[in-house]
Amino acid sequence: MLAARSVFRPCWARFASTAASSSYKIVVIGGGAGGLAVSSTLSEKLGAGEVAVIEPATRHYQQPLFTFVGGGLKSFNDTHRPMADVISPKAEWINQAAAQVDPAANTVTLADGSTVAYDYLVVAAGIELNFAGVKGLEAAIGKNGVASNYSPQY
Repeated sequence: MLAARSVFRPCWARFASTAASSSYKIVVIGGGAGGLAVSSTLSEKLGAGEVAVIEPATRHYQQPLFTFVGGGLKSFNDTHRPMADVISPKAEWINQAAAQVDPAANTVTLADGSTVAYDYLVVAAGIELNFAGVKGLEAAIGKNGVASNYSPQY
């Protein structure tokens, strides 16, 4: 199956794996901008089957475009693409969450309990929103012009 060509959608299509190979040279936790940049560069240098990306999301969001959505210049639909279209074809996409890292054993345990071994681990898991961490923000967000570029909800 081929995807249509565009800036964000390469001419190849990918499908996620929920069952991982037992071992990779490099494992990247996170399929955001950082994780994708690292995995793309390294998988091009090392070749197919050497790099895995552990990412449970099926959509990749381009958060810098959220500012344009807020300004009325872009639609929210312009800010995301299927994860399968943005991961390098030479990298293995493991469509699960990383549940635990064991650096002594060089393994990552996935949400389903299976493990993935690595020689090198890159952690690029992104941010976790914590609106409760700022006093009064939970009550104010989404009202009276209080917004966040990190969440399309606000």
